[in-house]
Amino acid sequence: MPNFFRANTSGPMGARTIALYLKDAPQKTFYAIGLDYAWGHSSVSVFEKEIQRSGKDFVGKVFAPQGTKDYSTYITKIRQANAEGLYVAMSGDDATAFYQQSAQFKLGEKVQMVTELLDILNLKPAGDATLGLVGSSRYTYTYDIPRTAPSSSASRTR
Repeated sequence: MPNFFRANTSGPMGARTIALYLKDAPQKTFYAIGLDYAWGHSSVSVFEKEIQRSGKDFVGKVFAPQGTKDYSTYITKIRQANAEGLYVAMSGDDATAFYQQSAQFKLGEKVQMVTELLDILNLKPAGDATLGLVGSSRYTYTYDIPRTAPSSSASRTR
């Protein structure tokens, strides 16, 4: 039977990376929204600590259950916090719905949204709602260069 290994960073490692990136950013105050399970909580916690360590203010956080359809109350809390930056620890349909609703409320005009998980599966369905979003991607299979094309040796079993 062939072996399969998945080498990847953890969510908290990504949160730390984006927080370190923001160290020299003009934004001084940050808020966070995460999904209400282990990944969301651990990523927001690391982001909060790293932002504070860099001398910036972390003014609040909120967690939404997976499958939330209406983010209007969360967006209202975020706007009321008057933060200059917003860290988003969301993925999948939850992230897509959040970004689409954030655009409807023009949240991106008020705060700089950042995320450590920027996925093509969110960018395509959310469309223009993700314009201005700053984030990172672990692997983009749609980036058309020879190194991302499947090779016969990579797909062979031993």
